Amino acid sequence: MSKKVKDKRQSEKLINLEINDKSYRFNVSLNEYHRYINNFNFSNKVTPSDQFVTACVHPDDSEALIDLLDQGYAVEIASTLAMEFKPELDIKVKPSSNESNP
Repeated sequence: MSKKVKDKRQSEKLINLEINDKSYRFNVSLNEYHRYINNFNFSNKVTPSDQFVTACVHPDDSEALIDLLDQGYAVEIASTLAMEFKPELDIKVKPSSNESNP
């Protein structure tokens, strides 16, 4: 088992979103991302989304962001942040070497 190397540059990412012609800055950490993913489920989407974006937003952009959250945009903003923080990974399953070839 390998040791995890903690590198703050790899566990945090500055993300800028433009929403309705206004820029919002977010500093997304791996811990905040994991908390969001762990709490997001079929019956609980809005609260984890709201908590994720408010925890990551730059303090100067917080007030304007709250106006968007009050309009019901937490899930959309959180999912965009999550996709940008952890972009899609291309994973393929390869046949194992002990499988016989026909």
